Amino acid sequence: MLHDLNLHFPASSIGFPGLKDMLQSLKQKPYKIGIITNGRDFYQRNKIQALGISDYIDVIVTSGELGIKKPDVAIFYDMLGKLQSTPEQSIFVGDDLTKDIVPAKHLGMRTILMGQSQVHPGIDTNCRELSEVTLAVEKLSK
Repeated sequence: MLHDLNLHFPASSIGFPGLKDMLQSLKQKPYKIGIITNGRDFYQRNKIQALGISDYIDVIVTSGELGIKKPDVAIFYDMLGKLQSTPEQSIFVGDDLTKDIVPAKHLGMRTILMGQSQVHPGIDTNCRELSEVTLAVEKLSK
């Protein structure tokens, strides 16, 4: 059963509306793009491949690869090292306040919370749609 899940589920993955457009827009700028994801390495990488976004991504870090999960800041440090970036140079886009935004902000990154509007000291801005991300990144980059 797990074999079938590994084999077939990634192919049925569907990206949120505007995913490729947003990534393409960011990639045309001088931005490096990384993904930090909790989950088994094989499974997560196959989902990313099935979504057709691999060419936009510079680095993928999975909890399955490292044996640590968000919100552990070590997974964020691993990504920063692979991107050759610092927290101060980085913007983290995430959809989970506890696992994404709080640890990223703790390290000194600027943060974008996706899909919801919340007020929290760790959130620099909120984006309801992926179409809003490029403009938010540009504003936070200044």
